[in-house]
Formats: sequence, C-alpha cells, structure tokens
Amino acid sequence: MTHGEKAKAIREMIIDRAAKHGGPFASSLGIVELTLALLDVFDFDKDKIVFDIGHQYQAYKILTGRKERFYELGIKGGLTRYPDITESPYDFFTTGHSGTSVSAALGYALSNPSNKSIALVGDGSLTSGQIFEALNHAGGLQPRNLLVIINQNGWSIDKNTGALSDGSTIKQFAESLKFKYHGIFDGHDTTLLIEKLKEVKEEDSPVIFHVKTIKGKGCRYAEEDPVTFHHPFFPFDRETGKTETIVEDWHQDGLWLLESFSRKCAEFIKRYANIYFTSPAYLLGGFQILAKAYPGRVIDTGICEQHCMTLSTALGLAGNKVVMSLASFFLPRCYDQIFDLCIQNIPIVVFICFPGIRPSSCATHQATFDISALRTIPNLTLMHPKGIDEFMDMLDFAVEADRPVFIHGSYEDCMEGENLPIEYGKAVLETEGDQLTVVPVGAMFKSAFEIERQIKGVEIINPRFLKPFDFTLLETSVRKTGRVLIIEDGIRYGGLGESILAHLKEKNITCESKLMTIPDRFIRPGTWEEIFNDTGLTDDDILESAKMLVHQ
Repeated sequence: MTHGEKAKAIREMIIDRAAKHGGPFASSLGIVELTLALLDVFDFDKDKIVFDIGHQYQAYKILTGRKERFYELGIKGGLTRYPDITESPYDFFTTGHSGTSVSAALGYALSNPSNKSIALVGDGSLTSGQIFEALNHAGGLQPRNLLVIINQNGWSIDKNTGALSDGSTIKQFAESLKFKYHGIFDGHDTTLLIEKLKEVKEEDSPVIFHVKTIKGKGCRYAEEDPVTFHHPFFPFDRETGKTETIVEDWHQDGLWLLESFSRKCAEFIKRYANIYFTSPAYLLGGFQILAKAYPGRVIDTGICEQHCMTLSTALGLAGNKVVMSLASFFLPRCYDQIFDLCIQNIPIVVFICFPGIRPSSCATHQATFDISALRTIPNLTLMHPKGIDEFMDMLDFAVEADRPVFIHGSYEDCMEGENLPIEYGKAVLETEGDQLTVVPVGAMFKSAFEIERQIKGVEIINPRFLKPFDFTLLETSVRKTGRVLIIEDGIRYGGLGESILAHLKEKNITCESKLMTIPDRFIRPGTWEEIFNDTGLTDDDILESAKMLVHQ
C-alpha cells in the first residue's frame, strides 16, 4: 500500500466515524501524512510524542493499535476523543486543551536524553502562553533531543490571529529562541516529510520543524468550513455534510441562547459607543456573526485565556464596557487573572458558555467546576438564568453593573414561573408551598418543576445569583417547609449546595435535607442520559429523593 493509499484509507475512517457519531475531525484530517511520517521515522516504544490540541490525534490512534475500536471514539466505555495515558502505552500525556505539548515533551527530553522527545504544536495552539514559556525555557536549556513540530493550518476553533499566524516569522521566532529551524514543508507529502524528519532525527540540538497543512484535508465541506467541522455536534450526511439527525432539546436550547446572546450584543453596540467584545479564540460563543458585522468591536486574542482576561480588565479599567465570551471548560486557564479582575473590582461582563454537564465530552471538556471555583473570589458576582428571557434581563443588568459579573449560558430554557425584575443578590420564588423547599443550581430548573408537578406544596427558589446567594429567602422558606432539596449541576465540594447546608447549620435551622450534586470525580464520555444516570441526577432519581423527604 502506498503512502497516498494509506492516507486516503485513514481519512475515510475519520470522516465515516464523524458522519455516524459527530465530534471533532477536521483537525485530524489535516495531519494524516505527518502522522504516517512520524511513525515511519521514530520508534515510539522508546521515543515520546505529545500532541498539542487533542483534536489532531485520530490518525495516531488508528495507527497505534486502536483501529478496531476507532468507531467507539467518544462513546461510553470506548476510546476517549483525546490522548489518554490510561488508554494506550503510546499515549504519553493526557490532554484536551492547548499549550501543554512543549512543556511535557521537555520533561520527557530531560528524563530520556538518549531518545527523541517530540511536541506536535498545531491548530492554533502556538498562541497559547504556556507554549512561549516552554520554548523560552527549552531554548535556554538546549536539550539535544527535543523536536517541536509546528503545524501551520491557519485555524484553531476559528481563524488564527497574531503575528505568527501566517507563518512568515516562524523562522525568526525559532532562531531567536536558539532552536534550529527546518521548514517550511508541505505537510501532505509523506515521502518528503519522512526524508526531512530523518535529517532532523540526527540533529544534536533543539529543533523547530515547520509544516503547512490544510485543515479538513480530503473532505470538501470540512476544507471549505473548518469552523463548523472542527467539532460537529451531531452525525451528518457523509456526502454533503448536512446534519440529518433531529436536534435534541438541550442542544436546541443552547443554540437559541447563543443566537439570543448575539442579538443582544448587537443591541449593546447601538446603545454604547464604547463597548468591546473579547474572546480567546471562542467566537462561536456568540460573537461569530458580530465579528463580521462589527469587526472593530470584537477582539479575538487567539488561544490565550490569561491574556484575554487581563486585556478585558484593562479595557474596563480604561472606562470601556466589555463583554467577554469564555467556555466554562477553558475558564481554569485564566483563574489567576480573574483574581486580578476582582481585586480591582472592574465592571466587565463575562459570559460563560456551556457550563455544567456536557454530553459526549471527555473529562477535559466537562464544565462542572466553575461554580465552586468562582464562588471563592471576593467582589465577583455569578448569575445563572432559568431560561433565555431571564438571561436577556441578566445581560441588561450586568452591562450596567459597577462590578465584575459572570453569567452562565445554560443549556436549558425553562419558561415556567414568572419573569420578575432582576434585583442584585435577590432570589425569587417560582412556586410557593409549605411541604418542601427545592433549590435548583445550574441547569436543573426543569427537574425542579417536574417535582412541583408530582408533589403538592413544593416551593421552588430560583437563586438567580449563585454569588452572592440570597440566604434570607432561603431561611424563610426552610423555616416554613422544614425540608430542603438542593439539586446542583456542579461538583459537590465547594459548591453552592454545601454552602447552603453549612449556613443552615450555622443558623441552627433544623430541617430535613438532601444535596444532590455531581460526585467527586472526573466525568467520562457518554450521552446525556448515560452521564445523568452515572451521576445520580436523572429526573427519576431527583423525584425519588423529593418523595423521601416528604415521606411519600
């Protein structure tokens, strides 16, 4: 089988799997030839390779003993979507986000000086600050066995930005850091790549090896639209790329919320002459259309959450209004910079996309930690809407606030109950009753209203503000009902539910209580139903707990 035939067969598998099951694939299509060449030249029983951006990893999985299980990718009990050290001896670092490859490869290079250690940087990850830190450190140490491959494909989740994005300054960049530079090579010529990698293998100094590839290579619609096919949520027609499946309610709600957020931001542009919209390579979090219509107002910093948060803080400090869009599963990457924001108490709005449990995602892309993480920070306000109408009101409130306000963008659109005006730090009663107080935290409102339909006398508290939480309304309700059920779409430890129970104990308020949260573990891939079953947060689980509290 020729190199070209091998590459075509691998691409067919990658495209076919994605068409059947959805999930990331355009990035992997772009480095099939490079993966073939690496496995031809290096011995990964001895040498090490760390892939930056796990989205590039699928050809490597197929070629390292996982071909027969490849269609299980992202399915419960199957292969993970990204590198995973528990899955294969050929996976050398578990990762799903950008920036880690050079640091990890340097660690291996220092530990195993007689073998090559390779970092494969690509899909926009060169903009990540950790990459710069690691390259600078490695350039100073001069490990003779370190090879850094830069895959220039012009894209991350969205189009690449920054001075290095077009590749013209990579040689100067490499040499300024005391790396030898080899490139730029056609990343789709396997024979050429093998020849050049063999030359590099003999180098006795750190090397940057620069290739140019096409994201989505070999799949017409993925080449034409690398953003959509970076990570399609659903199966699609193999020939046309069009989605054939019925969109589930949770995803439809999420799409509708993003569309509503985008329209609201367009209204803000007309309302405020000094408003900016910022995002670390996550324009799909509501800013894609906005960026085309108002390019001067939207700032895409590339994959660098730390920089984006500090830039947004300074824009706010300079007197501008700022709305930043950030995925919840990327939020930990700028945690220190959130402290800087809140210490100075700068009034910006941070829209947190996709919080809570996410179906079919690996542990690296679950979003169950931000409630616990953000509630610890002084001066920070954290809000969660029950539905889109309330979300719109929260945005109006936040953009006029005199403090940093973080707002969840929820998957669910719960339209039950009234939509009362927003008052800072105040919760509202969605229903009134005297038998059981129910506090939904995160995307648990539909579950709460299901309890109310099944059990008489249920009082639902809509927190609105997860920080500061309205303990006054809680105390009044619990003293009346004598029972409280908290259902939280977040990790248990450090969450709002723990804080509620601690407060009630501190105030000597005696009541029967039940806290239902995500257990203290990383969530593995699965469907929405499978994950909720595994975490004990199905509607049946929740209703059963409510019935036990009211002794039914």
